[in-house]
Amino acid sequence: MKRLKTFLICGHMAAMAVALVAANAVAEPVYRWVDGAGVVHFSSSPAAGAQAVRIDPRAPAAMDAPGITALTDFSRGYEKDAAARNKVRQAQLTAAAEREASCAQARQRISQMETATARRLAVVQPDGGRARMTQPEFEQRLAAVQAQAKRDCRS
Repeated sequence: MKRLKTFLICGHMAAMAVALVAANAVAEPVYRWVDGAGVVHFSSSPAAGAQAVRIDPRAPAAMDAPGITALTDFSRGYEKDAAARNKVRQAQLTAAAEREASCAQARQRISQMETATARRLAVVQPDGGRARMTQPEFEQRLAAVQAQAKRDCRS
């Protein structure tokens, strides 16, 4: 029990010492001045034209500073640009997937048409009936499918 009391007393004394050191650090004056190049300087020793300023270490940095505002505006612009780039990229990926599917379909049709002849393929008539494809119809459809494959299959 005696050790606990000693420990608590030492702990309180250490906390008070830290508080006193912190109070002295805050109480020390800080000087601010702007040099010929327009750069702002802070120091614990005064320079020519320096003004003493009070700095509260617990206060947050000012968010209305021009550099912070410009950085915030840049960040917002970058986020909007990134969203637009992502949207464009997604559209490109969708178009590429659609082209690839169309290419596969065209290649499959070409394969089917090349193994069959016009006499073996039927077409649906306007009245719903079926009729055999003529040789010119076959060649016309084959050319159309080959053109689709050429357009959609870029390899």
